[in-house]
Amino acid sequence: MGKNRGKGREEGMGNNRCVLYDRACIECGECNMCDLDPTKVCDNCKKCIGLTDGTQYRAIRIDGIIDADMDASEYLDEP
Repeated sequence: MGKNRGKGREEGMGNNRCVLYDRACIECGECNMCDLDPTKVCDNCKKCIGLTDGTQYRAIRIDGIIDADMDASEYLDEP
């Protein structure tokens, strides 16, 4: 998926948060690694999201947003 190219943290309020794990950023660089080949730094080839046919973008439809005080399990399509 889209990698952060050296910005594997969310900045704000004086702290850096990891975008992969619920913790402070420890500058490990894991967010910059390829999802398909963990030994390779992501080069944005887009193979991991199926964009190998020259397509540059995909779209998703968002039906709504589940708020923190809502029960997310009510909205899952799983049996």
